[in-house]
Amino acid sequence: SVAAATFVDASLVRCRAPAWRTPETTLLAVTLDTSSVDTAALAATGAVHFTFYDAGAAPLVTGLSTHAAPLRATPHLVTMHGVNFAPTGEALLCRHGDAPSSWRRATFVDSATLRCPVDASGEPRTAPLSASSDGGRTWSVASSAGAADFTLYNPLAPPVATALEPPYAPAAERVLVNVTGRNFAPTAGLACWFGSSRAARVVFV
Repeated sequence: SVAAATFVDASLVRCRAPAWRTPETTLLAVTLDTSSVDTAALAATGAVHFTFYDAGAAPLVTGLSTHAAPLRATPHLVTMHGVNFAPTGEALLCRHGDAPSSWRRATFVDSATLRCPVDASGEPRTAPLSASSDGGRTWSVASSAGAADFTLYNPLAPPVATALEPPYAPAAERVLVNVTGRNFAPTAGLACWFGSSRAARVVFV
């Protein structure tokens, strides 16, 4: 899309952004002659990124770079993937859970990517990561159950099972058992052991 530009001086022009079809980050470049525009050259040498977003809609989180990390003294930098992120400066925030104490400044990458520093101290816990472009007035939603969940666990302590539902099953049936406890995490080696046998499939909830 081409927009008329107003010359101010050799280092400044003004142009009005057009209405855009969807939230996204795109290239903005300045040309001196619209009759012979080499878009590839402009993109390579003289373009900057401009983001269109829907100010009336909350961001949508579709996934994370990782869904689990160990507890430690320094934060984990987690990449959030989604839709409708915007580079709104100090108003661009992220949080782990709902507590205001977890609010942090997020780093904008593009309209589909943010980086969020997550406090990794305290107790093992699972909570969703969410983002806000308006200083915390509205927060993102997840595209599906668990898509934005992030778990902190203690790798130096074993997981502890405290309750089962159901606590029994017919010996000939493969029954799904809900295990309640603490310090669980969706690691590659997550498994349940029954006696000396490992369960075929474990689902982290």
